[in-house]
Amino acid sequence: AIAAWLKDEASASARITAPTFIVNGDHDAMVATSNSFELLQRIPGATLSIELFNANGDLKESHPMPQST
Repeated sequence: AIAAWLKDEASASARITAPTFIVNGDHDAMVATSNSFELLQRIPGATLSIELFNANGDLKESHPMPQST
């Protein structure tokens, strides 16, 4: 559904003028990371953050990073 929305809303995305921050988890089963990159290209001035070890970009789900000794 999201992929279809991206195709249908391409011109609408290009008209967004508000600051836009796109967040996606690198293990997200619902939104492929490639869709986030596509959205980034369509929204002028947008910023993208790919959250490592995360299912859907929700910071509450972030796993602690291993500490080096």
